[in-house]
Amino acid sequence: CQFLADVLGVPVDRPEVTETTALGAAALAALGTGRFASLPELAGQWRCERRFEPSAGSQE
Repeated sequence: CQFLADVLGVPVDRPEVTETTALGAAALAALGTGRFASLPELAGQWRCERRFEPSAGSQE
């Protein structure tokens, strides 16, 4: 994640749950069955474990 932040020059957030493929499938199923009323409500469940900021010298 730090490498991405350095190369892109933007902060990168790492989610608490890193198995994002399975989580995405489960999230869409929950949305489709009415567990969540909207995509913004579902997105509110996302949690950041750590934020990586671009390193000062990485943009040169």
